Amino acid sequence: MITKTNSLSIQLHGIVNHVITTRAYYLYHIAKRLNFDDIIYMSYSIDFRRKVIFTIEEEGLSIRETAKQC
Repeated sequence: MITKTNSLSIQLHGIVNHVITTRAYYLYHIAKRLNFDDIIYMSYSIDFRRKVIFTIEEEGLSIRETAKQC
């Protein structure tokens, strides 16, 4: 039997799982999109990579042009 407390617990569990899954997907997507180490032969922090992808999308620049600006 599902009680009110169990129902809330199940809903909360579902929300937490969704948030974790969404965050993991977001981080994976960023890491995948910004994996340009092979192109420029260097490793950058995820924060730097976020800035780069934001600039690429906003200004339509190449990866090298964007890296110079960041």
